Amino acid sequence: MSPERNPEPPGREDARTSTASYAAGVYGTIVSASVLAAASVDTTRSVIILLVGTLLVYWVAEQYARTLAHSLAGRRPDPAAVRAGLREGLPMIQASYIPVAVLVIARVAGLSTGTAVNVALAACIAVLCTLGWLGGRRQRLLLRGRLVSTLVAGSLGVVMALLKFAVLH
Repeated sequence: MSPERNPEPPGREDARTSTASYAAGVYGTIVSASVLAAASVDTTRSVIILLVGTLLVYWVAEQYARTLAHSLAGRRPDPAAVRAGLREGLPMIQASYIPVAVLVIARVAGLSTGTAVNVALAACIAVLCTLGWLGGRRQRLLLRGRLVSTLVAGSLGVVMALLKFAVLH
């Protein structure tokens, strides 16, 4: 029996862990775009509270669902795994940093709350496109593959924007 080899070099994070963190960040950006698309509140402060609050609920709910799944399967959840899952999921909340910053800057610049929300939604779309491009580049895709990756990622935010303008306007 030969010893198992770790595919990651020593000192590097487990590949699954960083993948979960990236996924949480992407998911947080999509949820942020959804909240901004559906926001119908009058103040920027209310939009920020709704945005960050929604991401906090999703973050806790995801971890609770994992813990409950263990219980439903008849296994006791490992407290260390729960803590690790909470850490891995933090990028979901961190995904709110850019849209919140854009909201604040847009309001300080004198834009209305509605316009600031639209600019923050556009920022979410730009972040999704950037993540799609970076994912394609890290996979060493050719230009066409990188463009497809960018368009697919960005389209998730664009769909939110289209729903906002189709339903709310």
